[in-house]
Amino acid sequence: MPPSTTVKLPPQLVRQLRTFRRRLRTVKMLEAVCLAGIAVILSYALLYLSDRLWETPPAVGWLLFFIAVSGLAVFIPRWSFRWVWQRRTEAQLARLISRTDAALGDRLLGVIELDSEKHGRQYGSEKLKEAAMEQAPENVTFAGFVDRETLREAYCGADVFAFMSHEETEGIVVLEALACGIPTVVRDIPVYAGWLRDGKNVYKADSTEAFRQRVTGLLDGALPDLTEAGRRVAEERSMAAMGEQLREIYRRMDILPAARPAHPQRNQARA
Repeated sequence: MPPSTTVKLPPQLVRQLRTFRRRLRTVKMLEAVCLAGIAVILSYALLYLSDRLWETPPAVGWLLFFIAVSGLAVFIPRWSFRWVWQRRTEAQLARLISRTDAALGDRLLGVIELDSEKHGRQYGSEKLKEAAMEQAPENVTFAGFVDRETLREAYCGADVFAFMSHEETEGIVVLEALACGIPTVVRDIPVYAGWLRDGKNVYKADSTEAFRQRVTGLLDGALPDLTEAGRRVAEERSMAAMGEQLREIYRRMDILPAARPAHPQRNQARA
């Protein structure tokens, strides 16, 4: 078994989380004061309105006062304990951030889970895996390891391949789908610019509604079939083609010798 390693949070991220924790406490204290003031003002306004409409019995006035004081006596300690005195962990802070910025909060939570001392090996956090799976929609299946033949059958059995990733370094699965001759819809992001062309070899979309329209159009036959052009893109980026391009770069840099000229086929027949 490899030695146990633990990922450490960058010091700058730790400082930012601490600053966020202090700011959160300050904001929540101000919210508590404002809510308490609003409650007192509403109680006074209700009593004032009651006096204008009819003569309020003293018992009613004392009852309103008792309700306001009791509410504050219960509300302020609970609010203070929850937001001020209770120390929130980095994971809890990340979840709070995800309420307003889901992408940033999820990334922070992933880093923090990897930093957890309770899970020894890097990438071994069961909590992180469970959190990722819990966020998946019902129509997503975590298949685990899939052998090459099964993967090829899955591609070839698909009517449309929709790849909605917001960030990619290249998109190997896109090339796999194109090589299998599957109509492909990808998100319109910079990494595909120049070699994947919308309406030429793939279809591109920039929103959920656009994806729905492209996929529906392909399934209904309303959009032209681009699979032949897509297959040519995959062939141009095959391992053999990429290897030949890399070999040519090495030759230009004098790392490999220049290619030998092809010898003309000798005519075995002699006059």
